[in-house]
Amino acid sequence: MRTGLFLIFSLVSVMIFGQKDLIYNGSFEIYKNCPEMHNKYRSGVTELVPGWFIINTSTPDYFNMCSQNSNVGVPDNFAGTMPPKDGAAYVGMILRADTNRYMFSKAYNEHLQTALLAPPERNQLYCLQFYYVLSSKSGIAANGLSVYLSSNKPVWKEATEHFSFTPQMQMPYDTILSEQDTWQLYSGAFRASGEERYLSVGAFLDYEDAKYITLINTATTEIHSFAYYLFDDFRLYPIDSLEQCNCNVINNQLDSFPEIEYVEDDIDPFMEDIDIGETIVLQNIYFEFDKSTLLPHSFAELDRVYNLMEAYPKMQIEIRGHTDNTGSDAYNQVLSEARAKSVLEYLYLKGISLSRMKYSGFGSSLPIADNHLPEGRKLNRRVEIKILNK
Repeated sequence: MRTGLFLIFSLVSVMIFGQKDLIYNGSFEIYKNCPEMHNKYRSGVTELVPGWFIINTSTPDYFNMCSQNSNVGVPDNFAGTMPPKDGAAYVGMILRADTNRYMFSKAYNEHLQTALLAPPERNQLYCLQFYYVLSSKSGIAANGLSVYLSSNKPVWKEATEHFSFTPQMQMPYDTILSEQDTWQLYSGAFRASGEERYLSVGAFLDYEDAKYITLINTATTEIHSFAYYLFDDFRLYPIDSLEQCNCNVINNQLDSFPEIEYVEDDIDPFMEDIDIGETIVLQNIYFEFDKSTLLPHSFAELDRVYNLMEAYPKMQIEIRGHTDNTGSDAYNQVLSEARAKSVLEYLYLKGISLSRMKYSGFGSSLPIADNHLPEGRKLNRRVEIKILNK
């Protein structure tokens, strides 16, 4: 099996797409289960709410008005009292622990992480905005709130004392975030390399640069040992100039990247060497999170499929959808079929006869990589084309 789309398609430049906001579930209104209590570490749990990940053994929390008679309701909860900035929900996490009162780990802090809905356009400016506030029961206030965008899903320990990267956006080192009554806007910008896929939020400060002030001198409950912050209403969208973002943080990635030149042939000569029965994995097909709706970033490459089928009028293909093993077998089967069908429908609307195409879904039954690893699950979530005739 060939696993590189470059074998039949050269990578094409991307375009600004209709879906402006690149963050899914940015207000945390979408949830699978109403929260019943604050998070405790549970092995194998990697999702806080749909679209947002837990990346280590730390325990960020989810708060929602739907939660009654619990310590994670809204507006009243174990962290204090605060209505949402937007909707009925928000999340919370620790940015710093009081080293004099929290004996387990001097550098303990937590992070939020999400996957972007689609890759950003190379050299396009983007604005990230969200709201934060220090919880009213926090015993300390800290500095260092920052944002890191990466091509791979990063993982680090919750007690990391040194980070090997520079976040794209960060608060000034001497800014202590002590506001507890009003939601505060965090607004920063970056120029995309085009490789960003994941967004992580937290305190990406080396331990020696971390600062905090004490608000409650005598700790009578656990949260008095922490700088615990609430977060709501994340948005990431393209802008034409920095003035459109009203930035109030340090922006570390504003320089332009070298342009990449792509050479495209009218007909891929490689196609002449493809055998009937061969399967090719398409690497740059994007869907809405947990759905079968194609994102516009997929269209350029699907148009190449269309052009190739036009160039070879006898070519017939089977479109094959696959998932990783997250979710039930039945759910994965339905999702894989629906995604393969979406690709078929796109090509049909472009003018390819249904007599030349069929689709199939295989769920998670045919992995090509280890589902225990994030990189493996990413490879297993794929759409393939199988050459039936040419």
